[in-house]
Amino acid sequence: MCVFNNVGYAHDADKAYFNILEKGSTVEITAEFPWSIRNALLQFSPELNNAKTKDEFENALFNYIKLNLRMFDTHNRPMLLLSVKAINDEDHAHQGKYKLIFKGNYISKISNSILFNINNNQENYHRILLDNSTFKYTTTKDVRLFEIVGRPNKSLAFYQWGIILVGLGLIVNLFKLKRPFKFNN
Repeated sequence: MCVFNNVGYAHDADKAYFNILEKGSTVEITAEFPWSIRNALLQFSPELNNAKTKDEFENALFNYIKLNLRMFDTHNRPMLLLSVKAINDEDHAHQGKYKLIFKGNYISKISNSILFNINNNQENYHRILLDNSTFKYTTTKDVRLFEIVGRPNKSLAFYQWGIILVGLGLIVNLFKLKRPFKFNN
């Protein structure tokens, strides 16, 4: 059984899918929510029961995602949610597909509690493509946060190279000091 085969789970109100990809200085997520996302939004923002425009739902969805999907870089800095845009998918009218854009890169951990406010059995499946590697994680009501394990830490590599270069510089200077000094008399 493939965890990311959305056809098999399309009608499950307790499963959501997140395909995550770093693109330069941003992170792009294609998120597929079940029909129950509307119920989660109504519980999160009860004034939506009287909403008159689509913009009101879109603003509530943005705020809901901003609160419940948090990503952190390798320095543990939170990434900023920039946009949430619906993707038209006529084949799956019973679910909502969205493109989420976050500012930042070098993801190290993700906290995802989307739909946990309405479903105790909610499972959020994440497929993360980083540095030509694929990582898969699931968040549940009991495990809302995960750290990406096995990804090379680019900032650590930068410091390691810095230490190596400083060490080489010291060695070269030591050899220079071992040469006898010539005094001009």
